[in-house]
Amino acid sequence: MGDLLLNYIPRIHWTGYVADVTLILIALLIFSAYRRYPDKIPFVVYSVSSILFARSLLILLTPVGNSFGNVEYGDLFSFGKLPSGMFPSGHTAFAFLGYLLVRHQPNIRYQRTSFFLLLVEITSLISSHGHYSIDIVGGLMLAYITYRLGRDYQDNHPIS
Repeated sequence: MGDLLLNYIPRIHWTGYVADVTLILIALLIFSAYRRYPDKIPFVVYSVSSILFARSLLILLTPVGNSFGNVEYGDLFSFGKLPSGMFPSGHTAFAFLGYLLVRHQPNIRYQRTSFFLLLVEITSLISSHGHYSIDIVGGLMLAYITYRLGRDYQDNHPIS
């Protein structure tokens, strides 16, 4: 059966590298947006580390192969010949987290740029066939749940 989205979109090989470069741009955008707010940096670190921890557990629980079948696939963020985990998409989770972190910044350019980079990330992952569509939805959900839990905890337990 396969993924209906991937079945009807042709694979464009080089867009996988666009997805990786976009992650670097999102990290730079987050750094730029929070450089004037050092008191908020612990929440950013919490959010990123929580996503990495939750994703590592989910990858162990869902040993699904990559979208290319059982062939080796490498990108900037895979190590050696082992493919990186697929569900949920860490690329999408980090991109959406970047959007969630900067969407309330007073500078409208950060908001628009982060939303644009999120769209570029999702589009490039789909067009490179780097993830199944459910991996992308899972990445969006993981980022949102992690962000909301952290925000709710921070609101209910302020630092005195």
